[in-house]
Amino acid sequence: MNIFTELYSDNHSISEGAIDIDIPFNANTLFVNIDYGTLLDRTNLVLGIIYIYSDQGISHAYRLDFQRSIISLPISSVDKIRFIPVLELYQDYTLKLKYSSISSLIDSPNALPIPQAITGLPNRVSNLEASYGSQNSRLNSIQSELDLISIPSWQTLTGKPSSFTPDSHNHSISEVSGLQVALNALSDSNVLEGEEITSLRNRVNTLESSPINPSSNSLAFITLSSNQVLESGKSYLSTVNNLICNLPDNPSIGEVIKLSNGGFNSFRINHGSNSQSILNNASQTTSGSTDSGIILKNYACIELIYAGSNLWVNLSKYRSVNNWMSLGIVELSPSEKSYSPSTLAQYSYSAGYNFSFINDGNLNAGVAASGLNPSQGLGIICSFPTSIILSAFQAWLGQFNGPYNFPNNLRIFRGDSIDTNNLVYNGNIPDAARVGLSPEPTNSSSKWLFQFTNAASDVSVNELKIFGRSGSIGEISVI
Repeated sequence: MNIFTELYSDNHSISEGAIDIDIPFNANTLFVNIDYGTLLDRTNLVLGIIYIYSDQGISHAYRLDFQRSIISLPISSVDKIRFIPVLELYQDYTLKLKYSSISSLIDSPNALPIPQAITGLPNRVSNLEASYGSQNSRLNSIQSELDLISIPSWQTLTGKPSSFTPDSHNHSISEVSGLQVALNALSDSNVLEGEEITSLRNRVNTLESSPINPSSNSLAFITLSSNQVLESGKSYLSTVNNLICNLPDNPSIGEVIKLSNGGFNSFRINHGSNSQSILNNASQTTSGSTDSGIILKNYACIELIYAGSNLWVNLSKYRSVNNWMSLGIVELSPSEKSYSPSTLAQYSYSAGYNFSFINDGNLNAGVAASGLNPSQGLGIICSFPTSIILSAFQAWLGQFNGPYNFPNNLRIFRGDSIDTNNLVYNGNIPDAARVGLSPEPTNSSSKWLFQFTNAASDVSVNELKIFGRSGSIGEISVI
């Protein structure tokens, strides 16, 4: 007997972002199976977030910590499911969903024995009935007393009008309590005039006739790889880092735009004109500039509807600061992170000591570069499988032709370029000592640049260990 009915099974790439499954079903148990590629070697993995929507518009969110999970549904009729993968699923994966009911699980011959606490319920009910049997006789007595009460009939009622319905008649204003006060209030300046009422009625008619479609379920994302002006009625998915796009400058009331960010640092959506603003839950962006709007972080989604008066309002959003899930999902304590090193520029190496040795655990052989510009030094780009918040580093300094090759200064940048706006550390390098960054950076990145320099043109580093915390899984924030 197959107790689960298959609902969905398909392969996906992490770059697709959120997956919408619009297949209604009735059940109270959902089985989720995520077949993934290689995962990071750590505990407390979060594989994805799944949102369950009922046909009443009620939503519930679940954090999936295991490859196979069974979710007990608080709603019996499911209208839609949305699955959002997180950073650990950085390769292709297969999402499989099945559903069932409690009755099917209990009736299945392969199901586990039903606990005694459940099978014993009928006996407990019988005991309760017996213990309260004495109360039943008291209830019967009360019912008998109620039967003796005489309920008045129409004929026995007193004070009735002699005829129905009353004849037509008139009353003066003074005979109606409060009428004169109400009539006087009509001349008050706060009461809407006829033209104002007509204007409001036209506005309501415009809204009713506008093509509002807040629950568009189209999976046909338009992929974005460059900055551009967005169009209403379309769904967009960013496919590169740090895109900056603009909303339409002259939308019509009711137009909707759906936006999703892939696994990237940010996807920025600016106002379409200087007069526009965006209402993002209780927060509203400031009008007056097109260079202002909202930022979607990793795997965030939002739907915006134009409400008129230069205001965009969010219909729904996922992976947000104000969502049910806290940003505390970042790794609580730093751990050593694996990375792939690459060069910032072309260097000449001595004795074959190059980047292939920099994180192999050998403290006596690393990278030794010569003929460097002393101000530029030796740049190492460290690439991580997922975004991290850098917490500390530990370097073993080497030499290949004398002590002058020891670097005496280190600058660390978030990203893969030398940008002073992303400088997080500038100081000395104690040999073999672990150095913590204080304050710790607040933004995560999958790439960090280490720049070793000294007064000479030769620099050598034998080993570099990097410690950090897995970055936030994303947010939507007002800027």
